[in-house]
Amino acid sequence: MRYFERAARLGSVRKAAQALYIAQPAVSRQIRSLEREIGSPLFDRTGHRVVLTTTGHRLLAHVQHVLDDMEMLEADMSYFVGRRRAQIRISVMSSVAECILPVVLPTFAADYPELDVVVERVDWPAVIEDVAEGRLDAVVANLPSLNRAVREEMLFADQLVVVLPPEHPWAGRRTVTLRELATQSLTSSARGVWFTDIIAPALRQAGVDLNLRFEISGCATIMDLVRAGIAVAFVTLSAADPSLPIAKVVEPEITRTLGWLEPAVRQAHPALAELKGAIRSHLEALRDAMAFTNTRIRTTDLS
Repeated sequence: MRYFERAARLGSVRKAAQALYIAQPAVSRQIRSLEREIGSPLFDRTGHRVVLTTTGHRLLAHVQHVLDDMEMLEADMSYFVGRRRAQIRISVMSSVAECILPVVLPTFAADYPELDVVVERVDWPAVIEDVAEGRLDAVVANLPSLNRAVREEMLFADQLVVVLPPEHPWAGRRTVTLRELATQSLTSSARGVWFTDIIAPALRQAGVDLNLRFEISGCATIMDLVRAGIAVAFVTLSAADPSLPIAKVVEPEITRTLGWLEPAVRQAHPALAELKGAIRSHLEALRDAMAFTNTRIRTTDLS
């Protein structure tokens, strides 16, 4: 099946043999044997080129699924029996890469010492195509993906919040309106799809022009500016520091849905479920910490 799949993808038995480091006659024999077993030609042959027949096209769809499952099985078994290192490839949005993975990966790495994790930064919408076609094992991105080849699961409703210096007058508040933010010096991450597609229209509709003084890639630096009292952070909850006062942005309230995406036709590596759970638990802890921090501050103010 692997010989057939490679010849179909490359359009040439000779190129398939070269790619597989196998003699061409051996590849040709295996394909002819498969055609006899199926009972129908799989390729139309023209010179050195091969083109899939109708039967070949139908078989290729099934073969690709089987090979994907076999690849996952081999990686899974290799990890458990220790023959070679397995690998998962994921892509996550910047806030998750910068603020959440550094927290959850150390424990994950300790639980799976023989598993290599490759984190790629892939732009939207190419990242959806990559996970749909199996080049990535999982993606954390905004939902919906609008791709039937992707299996989606909601992780978290990621609210837009402000993170405040400890001595800020708003430090005990639960909410801050978008219009109120126009009076503050703000810091946020570099503008991306989230800002362009969701935040910018909300600003236009509210007639608000924000004073975004510091656009920074890296949530640690953003939180350092807040801690020093230089600016108020205008970020999603996933990028917030729970040790600082946090207030939800309202009028309007702005939320994005973070989701976990996997190829729909391939069984996921067992370790991915643990990584997904760790990211979800961290996000839920941030939500709980925001509520606790606000309650603690209000109680202190009343005493």
